[in-house]
Amino acid sequence: MNGTTSYDPHPREEAGGTHNLMRLALLLWRNILFIILIGIICGALAFGASLLMPNYYIATSQILLDPEGSRVLESDLPGQPRAVDSHVLNQQYIITSAQVLSRIVESEKLYDDPKFGAAKPFYPDKESRSNLALDALRKVTSVSAVGRSFVVNVSVKSDSPQRAAELANLIATTYTQVRVEMNSDVLRRTGGGLAAQLDQLRKAVEDGDRAVQAYRAEHNLADIQGRPDVEQRIADANTEISRLSATVAESEALVSELNRARNDSQYLRSIPDTSLTPAIISLRARYQESREEEQVQATSLGAQHPSLQAARARSQSLANILDEQLRNFATATSGNLERLKNQLALLRKNADALKTTLNSDEQTMVRLRELQRKLESDRAVYEAFLLRTKQLSEQQGTSNENPQIISSAEPPLRAAGPPRALIVAGGGILGLMLAAGLLVVRDQFRSLPYEPQRLLRKPRKEVDAEADREEGRQAQLPPPHMDEERPFSSTAQASRVVREVDTKSLSASAGDDFSALARTVSSGMSPGNNHSILVVSTGVKNRAPYAAFNLAAEVSKLGRRVLLVDAAAHDPLLTAMLLPEAAERPALDAPYAVEALPCLHFAAIDGRGGHGVLRDAQDEKGEKFDCIVVDGGVATKSRIHSGESHVFDEVFLMQHEEDTGSVVIALVSLEESGMEDIRLVRMTHSGLQY
Repeated sequence: MNGTTSYDPHPREEAGGTHNLMRLALLLWRNILFIILIGIICGALAFGASLLMPNYYIATSQILLDPEGSRVLESDLPGQPRAVDSHVLNQQYIITSAQVLSRIVESEKLYDDPKFGAAKPFYPDKESRSNLALDALRKVTSVSAVGRSFVVNVSVKSDSPQRAAELANLIATTYTQVRVEMNSDVLRRTGGGLAAQLDQLRKAVEDGDRAVQAYRAEHNLADIQGRPDVEQRIADANTEISRLSATVAESEALVSELNRARNDSQYLRSIPDTSLTPAIISLRARYQESREEEQVQATSLGAQHPSLQAARARSQSLANILDEQLRNFATATSGNLERLKNQLALLRKNADALKTTLNSDEQTMVRLRELQRKLESDRAVYEAFLLRTKQLSEQQGTSNENPQIISSAEPPLRAAGPPRALIVAGGGILGLMLAAGLLVVRDQFRSLPYEPQRLLRKPRKEVDAEADREEGRQAQLPPPHMDEERPFSSTAQASRVVREVDTKSLSASAGDDFSALARTVSSGMSPGNNHSILVVSTGVKNRAPYAAFNLAAEVSKLGRRVLLVDAAAHDPLLTAMLLPEAAERPALDAPYAVEALPCLHFAAIDGRGGHGVLRDAQDEKGEKFDCIVVDGGVATKSRIHSGESHVFDEVFLMQHEEDTGSVVIALVSLEESGMEDIRLVRMTHSGLQY
């Protein structure tokens, strides 16, 4: 570490990202041996740690939970699908429960195994050793779900691959047995509870049946095919009345047709055969044939021809016989019609009587139906319980779930954990990063932002030699352009005038655009009014001195009389950069004049509660300045009293694009000090943004 060196960049060099990368690369290259040494040491430590780490093996067995099962019986079908997450989580807890693991402890006698129950501290009683073995087995057992499926992995860690595979398979097998026993126990307890209620249900059905029969006997109510006899008789009477009404209607229509047929021989031909007797049908056919023969002879023979006369006589005889048959059939049909009407009237009378009887017994029937409904309800419940009890008793040997071991655990061929080469490589890389980080952190603490190399503490001889060389250069330079009234002796100039070389090192390039910011500030101030501007930075690097100096310099170039004040008590960088090391800190009543900028003066004050004197600051002529630019340092460290916040007319918060300080924290810190109208100025490689 003592042999390392640091690279101190020029103040303008930090503004570019390329320069920062070059500086970092140079720093790492100069200390490459140190970095490699730390990496080798950390890699060796990692290798030693890997040798001390014991090898362990992990064996995994896969179980398919299969909550749907075989579903042999229809009653086993679930009403709703099961949620995968909740069901799998429940089974994970069952696998690692004492009900499963304790059986393995007993079957494998793990309570006597030195790696489980018989491990230190040793317990003499079996119960304590069993509990210790159960806890140790639970620690080496892990259960995880495979995605969102019903498959779970049961993994066991052990120092022996065969032992890990045996325990993983035992846990999977024991779990399946426990699940079958749990389901059988649930079915047995449920069936026992149902069987205990069967006697009460059977007795309720028997009592209800006896009550119905006793009520029927008491009120003389017969039951025919599940209906009371009165209702059955009314139904039969209504059926017979409907049939007789149809028969009467048919008979009345037939009598009407027969009477019309006797008067109209042509209508007789349209009567269907189903409505006539066979004799009438035969006579009608013979009569039609005789009429046709008569018409044929009438067209071919004379009116007095014997054959025509005989045909007419034959047709007349058949017409008389047919009329006689029709009349007899109509008389018989009319008589049958009267009989049917009388029978229909009698049935209607009986039906009315039955309805009257039924209405009078309605209250009796209400009670009977109530008893019957109760009996049917009790019988349905009894039959359902009886059927379910029988099903449960038959299912006690089966399971509605079907967990299966789909992948048995095999002894692993390699030890678990990262490879030794990976551990060594990781340790080496960590060492390289650690060494590089230490170098970067040390370099950050050794160098300050925008601080020239001359601020590094040098030996006293080098400081004196540099001061002598500077005095020689000042003697050779022509006198600076200054006001004739400014009283400076040759001795005072060496101690009170800021050297030109320092101002050049602090000056910003034209691309930073401080001139535009200066014109904006100058346009809003009045001459001789001590217009005060506080310049602070967000941090972590203190960029306020650089911004304050360049702002004051650009305002002075516009012809304004400017006073630059270093008020950063925690980090007075301006004082260190602008003054000779042997010079005293300039006060407000005797400010230093910057030689390169005639209108710019420099002074330093104690920033802790001393800002109130800025309003009364005067130059060597006793006149107030046009503008006072105050370097406040980092905003979070510039503790300005709330009573002095009115001293500053403007507040500029400088944020560089490479700074890591929080703008919000800086603004909150300034607002707590009573500052208002804070302007945020962003410093980028392309200029200022405000």
